Amino acid sequence: MSGYFFFTLFDFGASTYLLLLSSITTALYVLYRYLLPKPIPGIPYNKRAIKSLLGDVLPMLKHIGETQELYTWITAQNVKLNSPIIQLFARPFSKPWVIVTDWREAQDILLRRTKEFDRSNFFGDIFTAAPHIYNACLDMLQLWERKSEIAKEHPFNAPGDIYRAALDAVWFMVFGANLSNSTTKASLRNLLSAKTIELPSDIDAEAPIIDAPLPPCMQSVITLSESLETSLKSPLPVLAHWFLRQTPAMRKAIAVKDKFIKEEIDKTIARFAGKQEKDMDVRCAMDDILRRETLLADKDGREPMFHSRSMYDEIFGFVVGAHDTTATTLTWALKLFADNPDVQGKFRSEIQSAQNAAVSENRIPSVEEITKTNIPYMDAVVEEIVRCSLTEATIARTAMADVEVLGHRIPKGTDVFLMGNGPSFFSPAFQIHDKLRSQTCLSAKERVGSWDPEDMAVFNPERWLAEEDGTKVFNAAAGPLLTFGLGPRGCYGRRMAYLEMKIFLTLIVWTFELQRCPAGLSGYAAVDKLTHAPRQCYVRLRRVE
Repeated sequence: MSGYFFFTLFDFGASTYLLLLSSITTALYVLYRYLLPKPIPGIPYNKRAIKSLLGDVLPMLKHIGETQELYTWITAQNVKLNSPIIQLFARPFSKPWVIVTDWREAQDILLRRTKEFDRSNFFGDIFTAAPHIYNACLDMLQLWERKSEIAKEHPFNAPGDIYRAALDAVWFMVFGANLSNSTTKASLRNLLSAKTIELPSDIDAEAPIIDAPLPPCMQSVITLSESLETSLKSPLPVLAHWFLRQTPAMRKAIAVKDKFIKEEIDKTIARFAGKQEKDMDVRCAMDDILRRETLLADKDGREPMFHSRSMYDEIFGFVVGAHDTTATTLTWALKLFADNPDVQGKFRSEIQSAQNAAVSENRIPSVEEITKTNIPYMDAVVEEIVRCSLTEATIARTAMADVEVLGHRIPKGTDVFLMGNGPSFFSPAFQIHDKLRSQTCLSAKERVGSWDPEDMAVFNPERWLAEEDGTKVFNAAAGPLLTFGLGPRGCYGRRMAYLEMKIFLTLIVWTFELQRCPAGLSGYAAVDKLTHAPRQCYVRLRRVE
């Protein structure tokens, strides 16, 4: 359309046209300025970020694209800005994230300021879970026996086996022991039918062992977990997750997951029908969830909502949350044991010394023996693996009111990220004047130790042991650790995760020597998904005689 025709059609003169154009330009500029990131006064930030509608998104995504890691970039900004507290504009048109990398302040927020900070939006006695964990691990050891025979001293990829065994354990805990859904047994059956595989001539090359496909219900868990990872990494997570849910693969996974949960709920309802609470045979976590809903409905005088969306989400959330973190930590454990043979040897010696009956009877320890035996060195090794694996490198909290952190006012509703992978954890802490800290933080100064700057980045389980009456005891407060959170809002699955790690590590190290893998298969680069996972995790196994 020519300018003349436009003016004629709308009866605009040149001055009116220029005024309209000027008004539109001004309005767009005002909108642009309005949408630019708004920093919280006084808290350091990247100066270039407030000049772009995307804030810090582009450099953040560039780092993720190059390294597949997010949290290393976040703490690098604290170091770059030389401050224990900074703000990042990680999501367009949203409040900034406040990043804190200081152990004392994180501990204060998580333990003593719980009324000011709540969980960010970003089950029964755990020892009833122990037999399920134990049996899932035994299945995995049988699988590894077969894989070792086939691999003939070649290293083979291990994370899939660990994740499947951990998923089996959680599946049995949540839904009860149904061996038809055991992913590990499916892999074992697949390998038992395979005579041999073609191996590379290089003994250090990976043995190309292919696992059996997952049962549909369990594959749905993996598909949906991966969708959460994609959403969490997106600058626009709600929109990204909505688009993902429209894909055929996601629709199928959701349908399979909901159908399976419905069938399992219906089975439990049938078993509980007409029974009093004392007669309800609770066999798994889902049974307990439905029992609690039944009792609550009776108390409220309503019908139980067994098939509500919140019920399905609670059950599925437990499955996802309970297996992923522990499995990832176990993959780091395999690497750390293989690369630290002295630690592995001492761990094996300590558990054998504590399990005399199992040694004398030439058998593996029972689940009761593992769970009831106190071995300080085992506790120290597990804690150091948790520390060094950084499976969850940050804890997010939301300010419930306008609060003050390290002398800076944080507006209500701001997400505060407490980082566990930077200064004061793996490198010397920032120097912070006491006048910037809260009174509760100052009063607790001596309650938890700090790490020696000389070796705080090194894998050393001994750091968790203290001398007491001539014997070594485990000291959980020896120094900073944030992985499972602290206080009343800490990770509710912490005890179960530690129990699972102790059972798995005891049985693995009792049965196999984890030998060092070649450098090309032993890198420590990671990928940030729902957890901070190693890109490479291979095992080369030798049977312990």
